[in-house]
Amino acid sequence: MIKSILLATAGLGLLTSAAMANPYGKDRHHHRHHKMEHMLEKLDLNDAQKLEVEQLRASLKEQMKPNYEQLEALHKEKKEVLKADVLDEGRLRDLMVREAQVKADGVIAKQNTHRQIMALLTPEQTEKYEQMKEKMKNKKKKKNKKYRGDKS
Repeated sequence: MIKSILLATAGLGLLTSAAMANPYGKDRHHHRHHKMEHMLEKLDLNDAQKLEVEQLRASLKEQMKPNYEQLEALHKEKKEVLKADVLDEGRLRDLMVREAQVKADGVIAKQNTHRQIMALLTPEQTEKYEQMKEKMKNKKKKKNKKYRGDKS
């Protein structure tokens, strides 16, 4: 029983690490990038704000590069462990812990950049951002209900 749970968890970990390496596939990443560009455009940033946001995003991209490379390497290692005739549970656990640490570092880096960008906004831009975020949240909720077939 424990072995099947571990294998299922490892399989989920493989899917997660592959998703983290390129979380949305090529097209969805491209779409997400354009969505962010669209939001920033709607906030009517001044030239100084645009430059600062561009620099912050470029810095984040460079900062995240080693994370993506580490996740890819961990994914390959996990794949090899899972292909082996005998499961090395200790090694698999170690790989999964390392993967979680790398992912946590990425989340923290992204949140720090997001907070820096938010600090650049005027109170009016912040209010507009919050309204757009709420609108997208409601749109996503409606789409999810439709997908799940909820009638409420």
